[in-house]
Amino acid sequence: MRAKTNVARHHRTKKVMKAAKGYVGGRSRMYRIAKQSVLRAGMHSYFGRHEKARRMRTLWIQRIGAACKAAGTSYSKFIAAIKKKGIELDRKSLALLACDEPKAFANLVAMAKG
Repeated sequence: MRAKTNVARHHRTKKVMKAAKGYVGGRSRMYRIAKQSVLRAGMHSYFGRHEKARRMRTLWIQRIGAACKAAGTSYSKFIAAIKKKGIELDRKSLALLACDEPKAFANLVAMAKG
Protein backbone atom coordinates (compact mmCIF):
# COMPACT_ATOMS: atom_id res chain seq x y z
CA MET A 1 0.00 0.00 0.00
CA ARG A 2 1.47 3.35 -0.99
CA ALA A 3 1.64 6.29 1.36
CA LYS A 4 -0.33 9.26 0.10
CA THR A 5 0.81 12.78 0.86
CA ASN A 6 -2.62 14.29 1.39
CA VAL A 7 -2.11 15.83 4.84
CA ALA A 8 1.54 16.80 4.29
CA ARG A 9 0.75 18.38 0.91
CA HIS A 10 -2.21 20.26 2.36
CA HIS A 11 -0.07 21.69 5.18
CA ARG A 12 2.69 22.64 2.74
CA THR A 13 0.21 24.34 0.43
CA LYS A 14 -1.43 26.22 3.30
CA LYS A 15 1.96 27.41 4.52
CA VAL A 16 2.92 28.78 1.10
CA MET A 17 -0.48 30.38 0.47
CA LYS A 18 -0.40 32.04 3.90
CA ALA A 19 3.04 33.46 3.12
CA ALA A 20 1.73 34.74 -0.24
CA LYS A 21 -1.23 36.51 1.34
CA GLY A 22 -1.40 40.08 0.12
CA TYR A 23 0.45 39.43 -3.13
CA VAL A 24 -1.22 40.85 -6.25
CA GLY A 25 -3.13 38.73 -8.76
CA GLY A 26 -2.39 35.06 -9.25
CA ARG A 27 0.60 35.30 -6.94
CA SER A 28 -1.80 35.08 -4.01
CA ARG A 29 -4.26 32.58 -5.52
CA MET A 30 -2.39 30.03 -7.66
CA TYR A 31 -0.17 27.64 -5.75
CA ARG A 32 2.61 27.21 -8.31
CA ILE A 33 3.00 30.95 -8.92
CA ALA A 34 2.64 31.71 -5.21
CA LYS A 35 5.39 29.22 -4.41
CA GLN A 36 7.76 30.90 -6.88
CA SER A 37 6.88 34.33 -5.49
CA VAL A 38 7.44 33.25 -1.89
CA LEU A 39 10.84 31.74 -2.78
CA ARG A 40 11.89 34.91 -4.60
CA ALA A 41 10.64 37.08 -1.73
CA GLY A 42 12.70 35.02 0.72
CA MET A 43 15.78 35.46 -1.42
CA HIS A 44 15.27 39.21 -1.64
CA SER A 45 14.69 39.49 2.10
CA TYR A 46 17.94 37.61 2.79
CA PHE A 47 19.97 39.90 0.54
CA GLY A 48 18.06 42.90 1.87
CA ARG A 49 19.10 42.13 5.43
CA HIS A 50 22.77 42.05 4.43
CA GLU A 51 22.40 45.23 2.38
CA LYS A 52 20.80 46.90 5.41
CA ALA A 53 23.83 45.93 7.51
CA ARG A 54 26.13 47.54 4.92
CA ARG A 55 24.04 50.71 4.86
CA MET A 56 24.07 50.93 8.65
CA ARG A 57 27.86 50.59 8.74
CA THR A 58 28.26 53.46 6.24
CA LEU A 59 25.88 55.57 8.33
CA TRP A 60 27.93 54.88 11.48
CA ILE A 61 31.12 55.83 9.66
CA GLN A 62 29.55 59.09 8.45
CA ARG A 63 28.41 59.97 11.96
CA ILE A 64 31.82 59.21 13.47
CA GLY A 65 33.50 61.18 10.69
CA ALA A 66 31.31 64.24 11.32
CA ALA A 67 32.01 64.10 15.05
CA CYS A 68 35.73 63.73 14.38
CA LYS A 69 35.70 66.81 12.12
CA ALA A 70 34.01 68.75 14.93
CA ALA A 71 36.74 67.56 17.32
CA GLY A 72 39.49 68.60 14.91
CA THR A 73 40.68 65.30 13.46
CA SER A 74 39.83 63.04 10.56
CA TYR A 75 38.00 59.72 10.72
CA SER A 76 40.93 57.65 9.50
CA LYS A 77 43.39 59.21 11.95
CA PHE A 78 40.93 58.71 14.81
CA ILE A 79 40.31 55.03 13.99
CA ALA A 80 44.05 54.39 13.59
CA ALA A 81 44.74 56.09 16.93
CA ILE A 82 42.14 54.15 18.91
CA LYS A 83 43.37 50.89 17.39
CA LYS A 84 46.94 51.78 18.37
CA LYS A 85 45.81 52.65 21.93
CA GLY A 86 43.97 49.34 22.19
CA ILE A 87 40.49 50.82 22.62
CA GLU A 88 38.17 48.12 21.34
CA LEU A 89 34.93 49.94 20.53
CA ASP A 90 33.04 49.02 17.40
CA ARG A 91 31.70 51.58 14.97
CA LYS A 92 28.12 51.17 16.17
CA SER A 93 28.97 52.14 19.75
CA LEU A 94 31.29 54.93 18.55
CA ALA A 95 28.46 56.36 16.43
CA LEU A 96 26.08 56.19 19.40
CA LEU A 97 28.63 58.01 21.53
CA ALA A 98 29.16 60.63 18.83
CA CYS A 99 25.41 61.33 18.54
CA ASP A 100 24.18 60.95 22.12
CA GLU A 101 27.23 61.83 24.24
CA PRO A 102 29.37 64.41 22.39
CA LYS A 103 31.44 65.24 25.49
CA ALA A 104 32.34 61.60 26.04
CA PHE A 105 33.26 61.31 22.36
CA ALA A 106 35.43 64.44 22.62
CA ASN A 107 37.19 62.84 25.60
CA LEU A 108 37.73 59.70 23.55
CA VAL A 109 39.23 61.77 20.71
CA ALA A 110 41.52 63.55 23.18
CA MET A 111 42.58 60.22 24.67
CA ALA A 112 43.31 58.85 21.19
CA LYS A 113 45.33 61.93 20.22
CA GLY A 114 47.38 62.12 23.40
